[in-house]
Amino acid sequence: MVVVVDLDGCKGINDTYDHQIGDAFLIHLTRLLEQTVEPLGFAARVGGDEFFLLLQNQTPDHGISLDTLIHHADQAMYHIKYNGKNGYRIHDTLYSVQRPSEGGTR
Repeated sequence: MVVVVDLDGCKGINDTYDHQIGDAFLIHLTRLLEQTVEPLGFAARVGGDEFFLLLQNQTPDHGISLDTLIHHADQAMYHIKYNGKNGYRIHDTLYSVQRPSEGGTR
């Protein structure tokens, strides 16, 4: 399972407190994510305020490649991002559909 975490409002931290504080916040968050998922997989910061969590053995293997999982996770994230933020969306690889999002208000 791949989880994409995209933070909203990180630019505000940099603008208000400076980039050094913003970087320290992202490093702290990275460590928290790593500690949280460590028994099940791993976490990685892949860009500015975006993180991927790879959780192994959480769902049956349907022969889906990691690239495909990341692609579906990105699609789900962008759906939330452009439809109000503050939500989540799940792509079900078994049925190749995206379940409706929860939250996401604009």
